[in-house]
Amino acid sequence: MERWFGHLDNKAIRRGVFRSVADLQESINAFLVAWNKDPKPFIWTATVESIQEKLTRCRRTLEKIQPGCTSPKSRKRAGQICIVIYWTLH
Repeated sequence: MERWFGHLDNKAIRRGVFRSVADLQESINAFLVAWNKDPKPFIWTATVESIQEKLTRCRRTLEKIQPGCTSPKSRKRAGQICIVIYWTLH
């Protein structure tokens, strides 16, 4: 689903100029009409192992940035910030 919204963002929203909500809605609706003329399913090709590998790399990177960030904690101390990184797996 995230990948599809990425297409919507790249093709209908990003770098667009919308002077009103109606303009934005019109752009999104035009994208939907064009997409539905020739829809293509997204096929998930990632394996469980490749996803786990990416998560492990992500945790390692987070730990370098902020040690202890990925450790489970019962409660956070005041002022503690944990950086969360989100990326789409393809």
